[in-house]
Amino acid sequence: MKEILLFSGGMDSLILWYWLQQPNCLFVDVGQRYYQKEFSAVTDIAHETGMDLIYKEMRVIGEVEKPDADMPQRNMFLLMLGSNYADKVYLTIQKDEFSIPDRKPAFFKEAEKIVSYLHNRPIKFPVPFETMDKFDIVEWYKDMGHPIDLLQLTVGCYTKSKSKHCGNCGSCFRRATSLAYNDIDPETTLSPDIVKTYMRWIEEGKYSPERAKKTIIALEKMRCL
Repeated sequence: MKEILLFSGGMDSLILWYWLQQPNCLFVDVGQRYYQKEFSAVTDIAHETGMDLIYKEMRVIGEVEKPDADMPQRNMFLLMLGSNYADKVYLTIQKDEFSIPDRKPAFFKEAEKIVSYLHNRPIKFPVPFETMDKFDIVEWYKDMGHPIDLLQLTVGCYTKSKSKHCGNCGSCFRRATSLAYNDIDPETTLSPDIVKTYMRWIEEGKYSPERAKKTIIALEKMRCL
């Protein structure tokens, strides 16, 4: 197999699937606490699109999941697993996520070296959205005329809440604002607390001016400000 996409059932990975012209996908159950939400989204999307999907259960990394859903070494684990299926493995990352060690472009380059050495063949871990933020990739998807209803099947929440999107975690916030910015109904009600948290970060300069502007526009469209 030439390439494979690590598919989570999230909006970003669905958009990347279209960007890459619908490659084979791999979904891995690593024991994440929000597994059921992701699995439901993955199966729904696969059913609707006819996606070629491989499912693997390897519930090990979830044991070290932190309260903020970070799982140290998770991306390395997934990339290594994906390299057993293809020479080119994709894991969805955007430019605004580079503060996290295993989401930096440099990490992917170093991971390529290590995994290529272990396989004794060239392995590539490209980062197609390196220069795009979440607002940009949703805009691309919409402009290309891809089905908006499929975005509603995706999940972006790292809590165990019964609702598909809790509206009170960072993942829900970023998903909802990127959709609203592009005039797509996020079907999510953001809590006042998460809005206050992100507005405080914007005021503290933790967001780039461009990202801050887009976020505020989205929140205004959602009538959260």
